[in-house]
Amino acid sequence: MQFHSGVFIGIEKGKKIDWDTHLLPETEESEGLQHHEAELEIRPFDTSYFEVYGMNKDIEAKIKSCII
Repeated sequence: MQFHSGVFIGIEKGKKIDWDTHLLPETEESEGLQHHEAELEIRPFDTSYFEVYGMNKDIEAKIKSCII
């Protein structure tokens, strides 16, 4: 299945999050993490590319190793 747009949010396993449906991340926002609890956000755009944002260098290295 392909996603045309959206935001996938990675949050620490087991962490309790109080979701506010009025403040969910959006695909076409400025760069950087949008959700204050997110460790990783992946934003696909149409079917041609995606952007990955995060603060953890270990996760960044794992993602890059799968792509490059």
